[in-house]
Amino acid sequence: MKNDSRLPGPEPSRAGEADEAAAPLPNSRARKPRAERRERSEGQAGIAAAAGKPVTAAYLERAATYYLARFSSSSENLRRVLARKARRRAGAEAEPGPEVAAMIAEVVDKAVRSGLIDDASYAGSKLNALLRRGASTRSARATLAAKGLGPETVAAALAENEPDETAQARRYAQRRGLGPWRRNPDPARHERDIAALCRAGFSYRVAAEVLAAKPADEEESAADPP
Repeated sequence: MKNDSRLPGPEPSRAGEADEAAAPLPNSRARKPRAERRERSEGQAGIAAAAGKPVTAAYLERAATYYLARFSSSSENLRRVLARKARRRAGAEAEPGPEVAAMIAEVVDKAVRSGLIDDASYAGSKLNALLRRGASTRSARATLAAKGLGPETVAAALAENEPDETAQARRYAQRRGLGPWRRNPDPARHERDIAALCRAGFSYRVAAEVLAAKPADEEESAADPP
């Protein structure tokens, strides 16, 4: 029996086959990663926004009419709304230029002259809504100022309503279920409830007084003879 001295040689490498399998076909379209597609889309949107559209007096009047038909507003709040709309339309991040600012001021003045805007009336109605929710004087003052109302207008509205801080704190605590108005009163949460009233703008003295009192229904039942 003859021994075959020829040993089997190494198998041919399959690396070439793997490379050929991994390589895309010449006519295939490889999809770009989602993040890259999103960046490209956002870049195109930014270019379109940068081009912008002209801000005209007619556009500002239409925007003011549409806004005031849906919301009540102060004169300063309307100015802010129109300035924001002008920035979006022009595709600019900065405040509108002098020309656009003058057009906005004219539109706001026209709304005031026509009676569509009355800062005093707006302040009164807004304050009444806040007081019905148990807002403190401090909180109401800050909210009205944030709506663009001046200090004199806010002071006049508060002087006309003259809110009682104790009554307001009681209304707020009852609405939020604090202290004796909790479903399951817990003395351990007393200081937390006081802190909640203080964060709402009430003084510590008023908060402690309100939370130490009994609810109105318990007081009436205690006053009734057996």
